[in-house]
Amino acid sequence: AGAAAAARQRRTAYRAAVAHSDAAAHVGAAAAVAVGVEAQHGEACAHRGGDAVAHQLPAVGGVLRLDGLAADLVARAVQEDERDGARVARRFRRGDGAWTDSDKFDLAAFLSDGSAPQPLQVEGIGISFGGIKAASGVGFTAEPSRITSVIGPNGAGKTTVLNMIGGFYRPDAGRIRLGGAELAGAQAWRISRAGIARTYQTTQLFGEMSVLDNVLVALRRGRLGNPVMGTASAEEQRTAQALLSFAGYHGALAVPANGLPHVDRRLVEIARALATRPQVLLLDEPAAGLMRADKAELSKLIRRIADLGIAVILVEHDMAMVMGISDHIVVLDAGQVIAAGKPAEVRRDPRVLKAYLGGSEM
Repeated sequence: AGAAAAARQRRTAYRAAVAHSDAAAHVGAAAAVAVGVEAQHGEACAHRGGDAVAHQLPAVGGVLRLDGLAADLVARAVQEDERDGARVARRFRRGDGAWTDSDKFDLAAFLSDGSAPQPLQVEGIGISFGGIKAASGVGFTAEPSRITSVIGPNGAGKTTVLNMIGGFYRPDAGRIRLGGAELAGAQAWRISRAGIARTYQTTQLFGEMSVLDNVLVALRRGRLGNPVMGTASAEEQRTAQALLSFAGYHGALAVPANGLPHVDRRLVEIARALATRPQVLLLDEPAAGLMRADKAELSKLIRRIADLGIAVILVEHDMAMVMGISDHIVVLDAGQVIAAGKPAEVRRDPRVLKAYLGGSEM
């Protein structure tokens, strides 16, 4: 009787632990506590009342064995049903982060949805903050397979325009259209799913996640589905690696993103943006902080992205880079468009020279 009572208490404690985990609804016993496994070191976090304690996770006969009370509860439940335990182990076991052969991956086919690429049309958008107009009447068309650069002095409103296109700001006026979709004022996630991706002045990777996982999570475009699907399929991993390789990243896949050098963070962020299969890619000062050789490689990458049929909108202060790769340039000053055209036209425009460079040719 005593043993039966103890067993009931253990089961009651276990069910209480499970009730606090979103993962428990689908996987059951072991998933409630064994939240994740570190790819290289075989470590996991057992989450108990908000505390995370690292434990070694040897897998023996499909059973994950952890130390501590939470681990004991999981191990007992798994031992009662070896089949379920094996399934959980498979779901949470991570790969070793090794590169696979992705040379034959068809990136153009991955990025295409079969329809003709559509231009992004920005018509008369503007926004004010506290009565101060940060942008007013801004308009341009970003064509597929072309690089449209938005330049101007500091404070001209360049990033503000990107923020309105990307859905971080709601325009006070104007229209933003991609194909037949009206996107002005839409939520950022809707704009992303409509086909607009973004990178930032300061890279915004998921720092505690691995390089590979940063790209894998973007492949689902916010549609995560089952929260405990475990490891990605071989095809998803191959796709993510192909995107990283295309962007020029060839380093370790399993390392946390927050430990990467600056240039690699830029490349991984671009690969993650491409994983959402965008029609339009917004790049906000991607060359900032890069060495000259890295800027040269970045310029080639941006050109290759445009050649895949994507409309690239580039905000950048490096004028040599802008003039070298742009198909069309829009110049802002005090939140308004003062000039637009091909690089050769813009660099000689007196309004641009006066507002941006003080009178000397670019």
